[in-house]
Amino acid sequence: ASAHLVNPTALKEALETRRVRAAAFDGYWTEPLPTASEDALGLLALPDDMFVVTPHTAAKTHTAWVRMVELAVDNVMQESDKGPFDADR
Repeated sequence: ASAHLVNPTALKEALETRRVRAAAFDGYWTEPLPTASEDALGLLALPDDMFVVTPHTAAKTHTAWVRMVELAVDNVMQESDKGPFDADR
């Protein structure tokens, strides 16, 4: 998940009470990533089997880039079939 879509305080409570078993995020609420001891949210001090964070890598695979290009081309082709751009459409 993207960090900014989730309330970090509620997530920490849910993880600690095991209502949520584990969470993984592509990015964190603050950048650069603080050390576990400097993390005001306390999530980075949780065990790795409860909380994992990656440095915005979800869209950096070859497959993801190919798919993004395909979608962009498809969108351009669909719009070009509609004729000149009309902002009121």
